[in-house]
Amino acid sequence: ISATLMIRTFENMRRLDLGFDPSNVLTLSVDYDSKTIRGEHTWRFYQRALDAVKNQPGVESASAANVMPFDPIGWTDDFAVEDNPNTPLTAIYNPVMPDYFHVMRIPLSEGRDFNDSDNESAAPVVIVDRRFAQKTWPGQSAIGKKLILHPQSTRNKKILEVVGVANYTRSGIQPDARPQMYVPFASDYGFFLMMAVRTNTDPTALA
Repeated sequence: ISATLMIRTFENMRRLDLGFDPSNVLTLSVDYDSKTIRGEHTWRFYQRALDAVKNQPGVESASAANVMPFDPIGWTDDFAVEDNPNTPLTAIYNPVMPDYFHVMRIPLSEGRDFNDSDNESAAPVVIVDRRFAQKTWPGQSAIGKKLILHPQSTRNKKILEVVGVANYTRSGIQPDARPQMYVPFASDYGFFLMMAVRTNTDPTALA
């Protein structure tokens, strides 16, 4: 009985809509010395690392993010919708490098991906997950809507404009009710990133 239940559970997991395509994806931790590499130099460190990995034989594409799907430890942050600033919400907050959605094959149902011009000198932008967008702005486009990051703060309060809507990706076996919001890493450097490498060969051979 136990074996049968385990097999059924495994088959159910295989049929889950994960929201991304894990096939041929290698993930790895890439840490740096935060005492010597800070601020914009952090972005340059990861960009050089990604450029080096992309040049390896068998690599199709590569990017990086603070939180990968099924990561048991996801950074959360507080925010509010501009139309309702007095109702604080909590979201999985995920700084990512350009092409993250392409590498993970997370579809964008609206808007655009981040690019190199989305940095700390540009207007703050955010990509939200589709489930949150449909719940918050039913029957409307989420593009151009505004979110308030740290709405109760006088120093760190920031207005983010929605530029894209991404497919919902699971952060665990059980559904997670928290919204998912992605920001360009070039606009928020204070995080370590995990690298995601999509290969056209066996990913374990490139580890």
